[in-house]
Amino acid sequence: MKKFLDYLYGLIWVFVASLSGWLLFLVVFNLLIKAGLASTETMDYELTRAITEKVAYAWMGTTILAFVSLFVKKPISIYLRLLPVIIPSLLSVVLVMSV
Repeated sequence: MKKFLDYLYGLIWVFVASLSGWLLFLVVFNLLIKAGLASTETMDYELTRAITEKVAYAWMGTTILAFVSLFVKKPISIYLRLLPVIIPSLLSVVLVMSV
């Protein structure tokens, strides 16, 4: 029963980390635009759609890695579970700054 509860706790953690990572991406992306680091003239509809699409693929990939972390030994699994929180925001900063 304890093993089942550990997996259930891990699934809940992956779900919460995944959703909070996507929310953090949205906040960071809008803050970059509001702070003037990304001008609204260069951020047209197609560019914002392309950035969001790339970040969505990265977010889905890191969510899968976080799910796989449930079956990995402890030392590296904690880092894999944090990927959905960190990677989408970092990728959005890199993509916006590269424009």
